[in-house]
Amino acid sequence: MKRTLAMCGLLLLIAEIPVFGQTGDRFLYQSAEQRFRTGDYAVALERYEQFLREHPTSELVPDVQFRRAVTLYQLGRYQESADLFARVQTRYRSTRFLPYVPFYLGVSQFQLGQYSRAADNLSAVQVRDQAVQNEARLYLARSRIALGDAEEAREILRDLLNAPGESVRGFAGALYVSLLHGQQEYQQILEIAEQLSIDSLPAQWADQVRLFQAEALFFLDEFELARELFETLTESRLEIATVAFQRLFLIMQEIGSQEDVAAVIRRAEQVLAGRSEVLKDFWTRVGLSSFQNQEYRLAELYLRRVWDLRGVHEVSEIVPLYLAEIAEIRGDYEQGIRVLSEFVERESGAVGLFRLSTLQAKQGLWQEARENTATFRRLHSRSELFPQASYLHAFVLVQLEDYDDALRIVRDLHARGLTSGIQEDLLRLEAQIHRQTGNGSAAIESFRDYLALRPDDIPAVVEYVTVLFEQERYAAVDREVETLLEQLPGLGEAYPQERAKLFYLRGLSAVTAADFRTAVEFFAPVSQLATSEALGLGEDVAALHPYNLFYHAWSYYQQGNYRDSLRLFSRIPDEYPAAGITPRAVYLAGWSAFADGEYATAQSLLQRISAFDPEPALAADAGYLLAQTQIELGEYQQAISSYRGVFLDFPDSSRAREARFGFAEALLRADRVESALEAFAEVTNRYPDSYLGQEALYRRAQVQLERDNLRVVQELLFEYRTSYPAGDRIDDALFIGGEIAEQLGEPSGALLLWNRLVEEHRDSPHRFDAMMNAARIYRQRGEHRTALNLVSEARARYPQQAAAAGADRIADELVLQVSGVSEREAELRVQIEQNEGAATRAGREAILELGRTVLLEAFTLDSEAERVVPQLQQVATRDDDAPDQAAEAHFLLGEYFMRTDRPARAADAFLDAAATVAADRDLLARSLYRGAEALIRDSRPREAEQLVQRIQDSFPQTQWSEAAERLLED
Repeated sequence: MKRTLAMCGLLLLIAEIPVFGQTGDRFLYQSAEQRFRTGDYAVALERYEQFLREHPTSELVPDVQFRRAVTLYQLGRYQESADLFARVQTRYRSTRFLPYVPFYLGVSQFQLGQYSRAADNLSAVQVRDQAVQNEARLYLARSRIALGDAEEAREILRDLLNAPGESVRGFAGALYVSLLHGQQEYQQILEIAEQLSIDSLPAQWADQVRLFQAEALFFLDEFELARELFETLTESRLEIATVAFQRLFLIMQEIGSQEDVAAVIRRAEQVLAGRSEVLKDFWTRVGLSSFQNQEYRLAELYLRRVWDLRGVHEVSEIVPLYLAEIAEIRGDYEQGIRVLSEFVERESGAVGLFRLSTLQAKQGLWQEARENTATFRRLHSRSELFPQASYLHAFVLVQLEDYDDALRIVRDLHARGLTSGIQEDLLRLEAQIHRQTGNGSAAIESFRDYLALRPDDIPAVVEYVTVLFEQERYAAVDREVETLLEQLPGLGEAYPQERAKLFYLRGLSAVTAADFRTAVEFFAPVSQLATSEALGLGEDVAALHPYNLFYHAWSYYQQGNYRDSLRLFSRIPDEYPAAGITPRAVYLAGWSAFADGEYATAQSLLQRISAFDPEPALAADAGYLLAQTQIELGEYQQAISSYRGVFLDFPDSSRAREARFGFAEALLRADRVESALEAFAEVTNRYPDSYLGQEALYRRAQVQLERDNLRVVQELLFEYRTSYPAGDRIDDALFIGGEIAEQLGEPSGALLLWNRLVEEHRDSPHRFDAMMNAARIYRQRGEHRTALNLVSEARARYPQQAAAAGADRIADELVLQVSGVSEREAELRVQIEQNEGAATRAGREAILELGRTVLLEAFTLDSEAERVVPQLQQVATRDDDAPDQAAEAHFLLGEYFMRTDRPARAADAFLDAAATVAADRDLLARSLYRGAEALIRDSRPREAEQLVQRIQDSFPQTQWSEAAERLLED
């Protein structure tokens, strides 16, 4: 274009030469013009400026100013040129070149990118020189294109296609098809190419048009025709040949073989050999095309060649960006970072800096990523990548635990409305920040906002449910999981990893609610996974899998299903020996086996726990349970050793005192009684204020009681009562102490202890027995009313125990005793009443026993004797169903009559007894003998002799026969 302008200037100069003479100013002017015509613009400019200094008033000044402006343009000093042309247009309008000023001013402004001003000036060009006029139109079209007014540009260029001059038509044609190419109007390009008669155009424009013609064929998928045309352009000037080779490369990728592709590359490198700047464009195209075809190795090869030219030529940032992308695809983040780091050092471009920061973040180089994203935000605040870079910066800050700054950036982006395209990511990051800072409620709100936009993001749903669980919103956890399962019945197939996490969380939620059946339901699918399957679902599932097994087992354990809890707990040490939960799982597996009665299995598990490096407290627990297991197995010596290991190895643990107590119990079971007693004493001495200290002292008393060492027991119980007046066993100590005192002949001491128990320990299970025992002693002492009060309270407070112990009977007896009846008589009176008197065998037996007591054993008869006579008379009437009892009743009535000096009635009663008796021959003999005595006392000797004879006949050679004979002698 500069050549065309120079040609126009030359024509102008030629036209004005005859006008000038050889005056001084004209001579200097001619000298400057001579330099101008030869293209020596720097010297020409000096001569023009010398002219203006030496001849400021010359009439040639307007023309010199014009020439000076043209010279500035030719020297590329477009702003000075434009300013001077504007001055010529206003102050030097007498120049003969005034019609050309709009043209030169317009092209100067075009070069400055002032397309609107350029278009205005170029539109105003009106000169008779058609070449200049056409060139103005060309620049006007270019200005319109730059302004986005493609339609007007097309109209201008379409007119110029028919303009005279092959050069103009060629330039216009090339520009026109270029415009059509940008608008993807490929068919019209082909039509214009036909219209232009390309072969008639100057070579520089002809090849340009052919290039766009080939491009149109290429984009219309006419690859073979395009190939032929591109082939003709490989010998054109370099910029066209380069494009031709690039397109041939792409075409061969479409329709040729790998060898064809390689052949194009070889030809291009031969043709372009030595022109590295041109080759780099070709290699760039080859690299990008290979990348798009996922031929990453080939892409890297050619892009690396371009990158290696960075010390010689300027390399587009697209090259390091794609090299970094390839490295990332390969997983070689370090390589990508090295390339981009070097590029960013050379050019701090926004895209390169952003990609470098991204790779550093992916590589976990958080500090470097932080510095580069901060630099990006400082240098490229107007970049379209600013929101993404800010998000990345906040993300990196989160990784560095700088949550406050991260949240500030997120909020700033929201406040400035810079969230387009990253709104969802920002909400999720914001939720994570809130979660990390402990603001669970805010995290939940952010997740809700995010999921409103992305309800299909199942991993985010999992994280949301996790936060709900962390915030103890268990009902919400249950609701979210159930809802998701309803909406996505195929969740397990589409999202197996997320399903595992959700089921785990739902199971934990059920555990917190003690809903262990539901917990088992949700834990079970995850527990069914083998270790390899869990790992195949990702690190998160692999990490939670042992915990799922643990809480699944725990849920069975809480339901008393020890067999299943044992099965699951036992999997953990086998599948996850290094997991943090493993030692406790082994311990609980042992507990499960112990609770299920599988003591040998429990022992085997508990003996393994030391291999998993448990915490001291857990090791102590396991050792203690191992000892208990060995007790159940009858392995007392091993239990003794295990208990000893606990209190010696873990003296400060909470299990130490229990182990010492268990140690003493194990010694006792091993029949090492003296050692056991010493061990119990050691527990009390070491832990006097603990429950086990108390219990150990009491156990010593129990052991001594079993050995019948009553005095020692009494002393130990006294020590317990004085040392632990509020001890858990105080009522036991009082009760047993009372029993021991009674056995040792100390009833007063027994009463003292039992009364204390009754008064001070009203909820004791021994209180009823203590009351009854105390009542018994009071009764024995004759303190019947005190005894009656105790028994009455016992009946009221403990009706069931009282009924079983016969307290009602005892109370009735005591009532009688309070009224003066003897204890035995009272007992019999109560028995008579309780057994319905003579109506029952037991009642009759009690009447007879009472009769024996008051009639046969008493020295004197009292009112009780009078009260028993009617009852005996009732028994005497039962000669049909109870003849022996009726006979004894007659006998006792006879005794009553004898003692009241009524021998006649006595004789009748004795004879009735003898007549009634059925099987009791001793009673028969006694009745006959006492009847004979009564007859003698009643002065009826003859009848007495008859009875004596009967005795001698019925009981010959017996004591009764001898006694009867002596009776007659007396």
